[in-house]
Amino acid sequence: PFPPLSYPSKSFTDVKTKGNWVGNYGKDGYVLFGFDNGTDVFSMPSYVTNITSYYMWGGGRHRPKSQFRGTSQDMEAYLEAPSGKHARSLGSIGDEVVQGRGLVFDVPTVNNNALRTANRRISIYMVAKDPVDEFVIKAMDYQSRSNIAPLPKIRDFQDGMYWSIEYNGGMRIRLTPRFGSTAISAIFFDTIVN
Repeated sequence: PFPPLSYPSKSFTDVKTKGNWVGNYGKDGYVLFGFDNGTDVFSMPSYVTNITSYYMWGGGRHRPKSQFRGTSQDMEAYLEAPSGKHARSLGSIGDEVVQGRGLVFDVPTVNNNALRTANRRISIYMVAKDPVDEFVIKAMDYQSRSNIAPLPKIRDFQDGMYWSIEYNGGMRIRLTPRFGSTAISAIFFDTIVN
């Protein structure tokens, strides 16, 4: 028999926090896609050089568009404003990715040995537009492209879900649709203190 698979990362989901991310996620940085009437709101951490998102379709690479879903005072799945002073809002990216190889996020990190020794957590927040939306997340090391986590099926997330992964290097994250779109609303960055 084969030994059980092991991965150099830890991943998990959270359906309890909903849109109440301030103080729970994003202490190092965040990207809220389409949050401000279709414009992304972000604060990048010092250890991430940039984030590139794209999808492949029709033989070429395309950049996904940020969408604005709306504002609300009382919908818990909508994200809190970073300042906490405004109504909740929700935007997304990847709404148009409903088939093919999926939506890809490249998240390279600063190549500094001191920074690579600390585990970082990247959390993706998503709210399904349709109850049947379902996709698979594949997390890979940014440089080697080797799998660093199991492949979870993400479904039943109409009330909001975070998928988080803890790892000590850059990542490529691919969201491949099974049903519906691969729309996500935010990415959050945190340092894990052991």
